[in-house]
Amino acid sequence: MTLMGVVSILAYCVFLAGAAKSFRDNGSTAAVRIMLAGIALDMLLSFLPMFGVKSIGADIKTFNAMLIFAIASGLCVWALFFIALFMRRKQRLKLYHNLIAASEIGWFISFVAFLYGMYKFS
Repeated sequence: MTLMGVVSILAYCVFLAGAAKSFRDNGSTAAVRIMLAGIALDMLLSFLPMFGVKSIGADIKTFNAMLIFAIASGLCVWALFFIALFMRRKQRLKLYHNLIAASEIGWFISFVAFLYGMYKFS
């Protein structure tokens, strides 16, 4: 497994731990900070290779439909998370929890699609 894969799994696990705490503590600030750490790690993993940090980048030779789907769904996951934070701020906690759950599922689908696109079609 590459460094990118290990860091991606770590980011997802941090997010899942924060989400679990959020469901238990009804959206506590500590839970949001943990989820933000996971999202920030994922964003760093996505953007640093564009700025020349090739050691954590994926060795993608050609883009295919699965990779494009994975990237688009990853962007949607980030958007869902930030919309969830907005809903938490507006005290709409049921919608907040639903959006966090959708983010968890979407991130999993995005990650599996990315791996599938990298290894099956490349």
